[in-house]
Amino acid sequence: MSNPAEANIEQWNSALDELQADLGELRQALDDENPELPALNWQPPTGLGPLPAALAPRAQQLVVDLDLAQRHLETLRNAIGTELSETSARNSRVKRAISTPSDTPAPRLIDHSA
Repeated sequence: MSNPAEANIEQWNSALDELQADLGELRQALDDENPELPALNWQPPTGLGPLPAALAPRAQQLVVDLDLAQRHLETLRNAIGTELSETSARNSRVKRAISTPSDTPAPRLIDHSA
């Protein structure tokens, strides 16, 4: 770290490493269909100055990867919402079927002498 530009690149690399690690954990959880997704604690860095041009391709790829992960999460959220709606509708039908008397009357007396 002989000059400020090199220090800035190292700091940005560290920040991008953290983001990439969090994204890796999220991807692994999604691939494993883990219902408990990791808590992503990454915060945008402060005080690093502008992104060095040398790191722009890496940062752009991370943006693409984050966008893909977000789309995957949105797809899962929508699928879960649909499943919950279907389950709720089924439960309502079952409750109505249970509470609705059938056409055949239930037996009222049991012949214990037989």
